[in-house]
Amino acid sequence: MQMMHLIVDGLAANLYLLRQEADLCAYLRHLVDLLGMRLMTEPLSVKAVGFGPESGVTAMAIISESHIVLHSWPERNDFNLNVDVFSCRCFRDGLVMEDLREHFQMNEWKRKIIWRPLLGETKAVAHREAA
Repeated sequence: MQMMHLIVDGLAANLYLLRQEADLCAYLRHLVDLLGMRLMTEPLSVKAVGFGPESGVTAMAIISESHIVLHSWPERNDFNLNVDVFSCRCFRDGLVMEDLREHFQMNEWKRKIIWRPLLGETKAVAHREAA
C-alpha cells in the first residue's frame, strides 16, 4: 500500500476567491467532505506578506489521512493556484480535479501524482539500499 500525493498547478479565473481566506477555508472543508476524509482541526489560513497589495493566501487543512494545502497567487498570469493533497490512503484524483476546475473556474492546469511508500515499506527500502 502506498500514500498518494496529488500536486496541481492551475490558472483560476475566479481571482476574487483566491484572495478570500474564509472562502478558501470553507472550500477545504468541502473538499475534505467530498473525499470522505476527516478534519483534525479547523482549516488555517494566512495572507502572504511581502508580495504587494494583491498577495495571495495559503490555506491548510490537517486531516486524519495527512493534509490538503491551497496556495493562491492572484497576481500571477501563468499558474495562480497550487494545490497539494497528501493522503495515506488512495482517493479519486479525478473527482478532486473536476471539483477544483468548477469551483475556481480553472481553464488551465497541470497535475502530478506521486506515490510514496508507507513507513514500513520505507524502512525495507532503506535497509536494502544500505546492505
